Amino acid sequence: MPTTRGVRLVSNSDQVRASHATYQREMTSLRGTSKRPLIDVMSYTLSWIAIHDNQGKYTFAPSKFAGYRDMTAETYDRNYNKEMDGRETEVAIKDWIRVMAKGDPGYDAARDQLFDFCAKFGKKPNGRCRISLLLDADHQEEEKPPSRIVELLVEVYKTLPAIQQRDLARRIASR
Repeated sequence: MPTTRGVRLVSNSDQVRASHATYQREMTSLRGTSKRPLIDVMSYTLSWIAIHDNQGKYTFAPSKFAGYRDMTAETYDRNYNKEMDGRETEVAIKDWIRVMAKGDPGYDAARDQLFDFCAKFGKKPNGRCRISLLLDADHQEEEKPPSRIVELLVEVYKTLPAIQQRDLARRIASR
């Protein structure tokens, strides 16, 4: 199991989901308290992991929390600046997430809901933060590009002279 000096990185998406759920429970129990590291770091978090339910709601957890196994608020408080590294969690979870970008379906709703979530604790998300959607098991094997990119590529393809279209088609087919 991958470790980071005492805390263990996740090794599958189920562990990410479990840590994400723990974060949500921990945050619910912290409402009304102040000066807790989990709350204090909300405005500094650069990478949020979102889970989307079938009612259109998103829940969030920092990748630095969700990327470790068996994480709790106490473990996070004890190890935040000592043994944990968000860059390592990003590598650990990269196969199970898709970064949401402006224009992606759901991006605006996710961003609005992240602002609402942080506001419950008197915080705002970092202006440079990104939201990554935890993919369903069915979508983890092969990430599909956003449809807008495909549409743009098709439009560019149409503007190419026939010889360049054939060359591009040949190159794509040979991959």
